[in-house]
Amino acid sequence: MSRESGFGTGLVDGWGDHHHGFGILQVDNRSHTPVGGPYSLEHMNQAMGIFVGGLAEVKRAHPGWTADQQLAGAVGAYNAGSGNIQTQPTNPSTWAQMDHGTTGDNYSRDVWAQAQWYSNNLKW
Repeated sequence: MSRESGFGTGLVDGWGDHHHGFGILQVDNRSHTPVGGPYSLEHMNQAMGIFVGGLAEVKRAHPGWTADQQLAGAVGAYNAGSGNIQTQPTNPSTWAQMDHGTTGDNYSRDVWAQAQWYSNNLKW
């Protein structure tokens, strides 16, 4: 949500990405038919379904990757499609290559960095 829409602050009438990304998690209308409202549970479930599908595709394409590598690949796939996640991240110096072709060429790494920041700084 943070990377996709700034927790909704980047939306105009529920849309972003030149009217191609819908909702807080930016479901792309060129690949999917968005459901629900931009902040709704239906929207969240759809976006998470897209993510889970991408994770399954990354796992099939890269069965030798660790679970962490597959999860990082799925994060990048959410942005750029699972077919674009092809780098074999066998050592830390190649992890950046996994993001080649994603928005800013840093999507997965940036999402992970933001998640770590929120995990360390949000108090429940």
